[in-house]
Amino acid sequence: MKNWQALAQTVLQELWGKEVTCITTDEFRNEGRNRVYRLALTNAPVSSAILKASVGDEQNPYTIGDTNPRSAFSRFCNEWAGCQMLAPLGLGAKAYVGSVEHGFFIMEDLGEGISLADKLTSNKPAEATDALFLYARSLGQLHAATQNQVAHWQELRNQLGATNQSSNLETWANETQQFTSICQRLSINIPEPFNLEMKTIQTALEHPNDYLVFTPTDCCPDNHYLQNESLIFFDCEWATMRHALLDVAYMLVPFPTCWCMSAIPKDLTQQLIETYRKEFNGSPDFEDQLTLAMAYWTINTLTWKWAGDWEETDHTWGLVTLRQRHLHRLENLLARENLFTLLPSFNQVARDLHSALQMQWKDLIRIPLYPAFSKTD
Repeated sequence: MKNWQALAQTVLQELWGKEVTCITTDEFRNEGRNRVYRLALTNAPVSSAILKASVGDEQNPYTIGDTNPRSAFSRFCNEWAGCQMLAPLGLGAKAYVGSVEHGFFIMEDLGEGISLADKLTSNKPAEATDALFLYARSLGQLHAATQNQVAHWQELRNQLGATNQSSNLETWANETQQFTSICQRLSINIPEPFNLEMKTIQTALEHPNDYLVFTPTDCCPDNHYLQNESLIFFDCEWATMRHALLDVAYMLVPFPTCWCMSAIPKDLTQQLIETYRKEFNGSPDFEDQLTLAMAYWTINTLTWKWAGDWEETDHTWGLVTLRQRHLHRLENLLARENLFTLLPSFNQVARDLHSALQMQWKDLIRIPLYPAFSKTD
């Protein structure tokens, strides 16, 4: 077990002088693949800071130079470089100093913050609505400020010893095959053009052109702090440059990678997109690209088994069940008016899948609205 406090004090003294001392006051995470502590500082420009370390696990320990995108080292480089992307924009914590050798860095202590998840699970609809609009606006600001900055992102990671990132769609062929298998188990016909349409999705997302932006990637409601009129992003373990609308689709799918998922009132969703577009308008093909991103998330999440095998049995993850999530995503995607013209074969497959699952899950309760919108004061 490393003495993180002693290691932190060493690098802080190198940064701010030998008089600096630190004491661990809070342990936010002391097990698993990461360590997160709050440090109280003396004789330093700030009174406290946060230490975050990437330690990995027995199967995947922290190893300097490990090029696997899921490795502890890669995640560490993403975290530190991610702070360096976000902080100058006022959208993330400043990174002060760290140690590649030991796999940790020390960043600004943002204090206690309220998250979007807190607002969505409250009983205050007006505050939840305001938080969603702040989320949409901040996401647009982030994308506008980092558009096509892949060289800068690569430089920040390279300085830490990381190699350039590969595409996050490398497993797409496997995911589409798994999706096809799900459909076949339900006796759903797969038209011949289906595979070409899957390649259309892949090509659009792998070549985002003007939509290439920086993203923390896991833009869930609990990965942000709401501070006054600002939204602060954190958790950059999987940060990358990718298609902006993979993030924007989070507001419509919604939130595919998070426990904190329920339904957003339909009259809000289009307003959220309009708020985002005031900051980052995109190109004339915005709506088409957004539908392709939604199709990606719908297919991708249907193939996940890490939260449980929803085909075998249903169970609650966070606010709703796995099956409620899948039906809701299919419904939201099928509501897109341009789905048929963009992906006619997939449109038919998705409709058949939705019908088959509805028949199979006749007693499934429709996904509820987020608690903040399900009742009024």
